[in-house]
Amino acid sequence: MAECLGRFAPPATARDAPPSCPCCAFLLDDEGGRGGGIFLPPPCAREDLGRDRDFGGIAFPAGDLETMSPSEALLALRSAAAAARASEEDEGRATPMLVDTHGHPHLERESAEVYSGGGAGGGGAAAPTGDGDPPEVISLTCAVSQSDWDDALEYSAESDRILPALGVHPWYLPSLSPDYLEELERLLILHPRALVGEIGLCKVARFVREYPEERGGKTAAMEWQRRVFREQFQLAAKLRRPCTVHCVRQHGVFMAVMKQIRDERMAEIAARRKRIRRREASEAKTQTDGPDGSPETSENASGSAAHKDEGELVQTLADAFPPAIAMHSFTGTAHHVNEILKFEESLFGDSASSVERRGIKKKKKNKSASNKTPAGSPKKKDGDSAGRPPLFYFGFSHIVNVAMCSSSKSRRQGVEAVRAVPPDRLLAESDVHSSLDVGGGTAGSVAYLAASAAGGSEGESRGDGLAEMARLTARNGLDFLGAAGRRMDGAGAGAEQ
Repeated sequence: MAECLGRFAPPATARDAPPSCPCCAFLLDDEGGRGGGIFLPPPCAREDLGRDRDFGGIAFPAGDLETMSPSEALLALRSAAAAARASEEDEGRATPMLVDTHGHPHLERESAEVYSGGGAGGGGAAAPTGDGDPPEVISLTCAVSQSDWDDALEYSAESDRILPALGVHPWYLPSLSPDYLEELERLLILHPRALVGEIGLCKVARFVREYPEERGGKTAAMEWQRRVFREQFQLAAKLRRPCTVHCVRQHGVFMAVMKQIRDERMAEIAARRKRIRRREASEAKTQTDGPDGSPETSENASGSAAHKDEGELVQTLADAFPPAIAMHSFTGTAHHVNEILKFEESLFGDSASSVERRGIKKKKKNKSASNKTPAGSPKKKDGDSAGRPPLFYFGFSHIVNVAMCSSSKSRRQGVEAVRAVPPDRLLAESDVHSSLDVGGGTAGSVAYLAASAAGGSEGESRGDGLAEMARLTARNGLDFLGAAGRRMDGAGAGAEQ
């Protein structure tokens, strides 16, 4: 556990009414805001999940995607938690816990019956009715506008199980102050365990559709949105904070921004590498006396220095990105999932481009050795993080991926996307707007993921599959929320700063 340095002091003047979340504009407005301190939940030990697409051997019986409502899922997890507590001494298995990696409960909108019907958890709400205790809930509350940063901090300060994320949602750019980025950085530094979010790109934002033609129309609005997204994304990288990203009908633009950041940093690395090689050539001309008195070049010394410099260059590439990125309520396709994972592989994997990036000449590699796979080792698949923590995670919520994606085509696309995500990158999200709905919303996400993992319309979200998915997403969620300060060493392993 890590306490925040200092406590949040609410401003003396009244703020604008907090905005409604664009993901659920049908909810009613209300006021919110609380006080206290910020706390990071303790990280969970990472287990070998077998990052293949069969979900590490987890069995999900057959059934129907919509057979379990969020409130029913919460009650089922409550029973599973009680049963696990009773038997965990014998089985050594963790009690099912809910980790919500994206919501807006600090807005305190009207509670939605579908999530609070069984009672709820999170934000100090009452436990659901029935036998046993509710599953433990840890949650992230995400600001959507500069005007609700204070509210998110106050709300998260009320409980040691709530973390804040600060950022500007792509719907709310017109409300930005000229110095918003400086203020955001100031608050993030003041609260070192706060994440960055909700940030992102959205083609259907109202201000984009209504942007005045005399000021450039939609094209200018989208360029502004892209610039603000990149500013916040790079601030997250600078401060080593995880970020949660909204991306609606802008996958191509998102990938273009990611590649632009990578390529710009690669150009910097190439320039620095050129300077290093010039220095090596100069040093190689210097001669010294060896142990036997014969002339000896300083090649060994310069080679050691060059190796150190090369490691620093690889770290420079890793530091161009935040330590963890969650694709919030992901509505892309399985193809989009794989494209993102392949992009990550280009940063940290063993592809030809990464070999060249590390300055290792392919002609010097032992071809036969490099092509061999250790006996008994599975082939590496797209998205396998090869011993390092993932960079990209994928979050799914009931409110977006089920309630809003109601057509058979969108449901099928969603199931295919879930099954394309390696298990250690799946996140459960509530995306709710009331503290009463956090538990139910997160349980609904877990039920959706469990059913999707079993094959969508033939999947089952009940029984052991539900509890296993709760455990899986809890582990992943704690890894994501606990990534603040994390750095990659560029060779595959994660390292704390």
